[in-house]
Amino acid sequence: MKLIHSFLGASVLAALLAGCGGGGADDAPAMPAVAAQPPAAAATFELADVLAYIRAANLYDPQRIHEAALVAGLDASQLDGIYGLAPGTAAAYITAQRWTPLTGGATVIGLGAAQPTAITAGSALAYGRTATFTLTGSNLSPSNLSVVIANCTGLALAAGGSATARTVTCKPSATGALTVQARSLAGSVLLSAGFTVPEPQVTVATSQGTVVLELNPAKAPVTVNNFLAYVNDGFYASTLFHRVISGFMIQGGGFTSGLAARSPTYPAIALESTNGLSNLRGTVAMARTNVANSATSQFFINHVDNLFLNYSGSLSPGYAVFGRVVSGMDVVDRITTLPTRTVGAFENVPQTDVTILSAQQTR
Repeated sequence: MKLIHSFLGASVLAALLAGCGGGGADDAPAMPAVAAQPPAAAATFELADVLAYIRAANLYDPQRIHEAALVAGLDASQLDGIYGLAPGTAAAYITAQRWTPLTGGATVIGLGAAQPTAITAGSALAYGRTATFTLTGSNLSPSNLSVVIANCTGLALAAGGSATARTVTCKPSATGALTVQARSLAGSVLLSAGFTVPEPQVTVATSQGTVVLELNPAKAPVTVNNFLAYVNDGFYASTLFHRVISGFMIQGGGFTSGLAARSPTYPAIALESTNGLSNLRGTVAMARTNVANSATSQFFINHVDNLFLNYSGSLSPGYAVFGRVVSGMDVVDRITTLPTRTVGAFENVPQTDVTILSAQQTR
């Protein structure tokens, strides 16, 4: 039974069950017409649904509460838990009113304190990729448990789940240590588990070999997120390293065979050239026009140390480094040995296409 809304404070209900509006033991209302009828098969309810139903049905009168409990198969101790009463309160009141004792039989998931015993990750964590964490234990209801994960965006409770297992998802937005906390609704930490989000890596397969780039989102978050957006969209497949200069750099990501431009699919980004990363051999940086904040999809790999490309002032804002080659620098070296030519307005174009076959986030 899926129900809608949330319940009123336990203090009001305690007053009702204590006799306000329902009469004392000496002037008990007539016996409810509903006889004890436990469900044919024991019902199972989520505590959140029960609380929502209480408000939706305006279920605050003690006699109506008793009638509903009979039909649902709840017992007096469950009423205590649902309404936030001291143990034994509901049973004593029902006895005092000379009402039919509650038969019980139903299960209310979420009553009692949550007791998480383990937190596990569904797979290896990756920056910017959806991560799955599973909590196991007992009484794991959204009504008495919350999950807190810093530096992980879009935190959401997955559909399904049970009193013994709940799953949450989010996307890590930082690298390094990541802590998952299971908390009571009062904020107490019930269980904590630590995980590690590694620096993201992109594997670029080319017609000359494979190059693996490791990115640095801590130093260049805007640039890394932009580059990964193009990577994960498959944008770079079939583009070229169209500009190759030995002793300088190789540039690609903007043209396909025949120097046909591939239009960027995201807006230009802010220049992050003051992040402390230097244009050293093997680093990867964003290409741009003479306008500082104009980088889109094109990038280059430094063949040698190019310190003159670093930021040196507002008139020479430099080029933003956002990662480095961790495997395949020999491929970069080989590409720089290829003969080049001029094609129209394009200089230093390899005579034989150097094609990016694929670029994939592999970590």
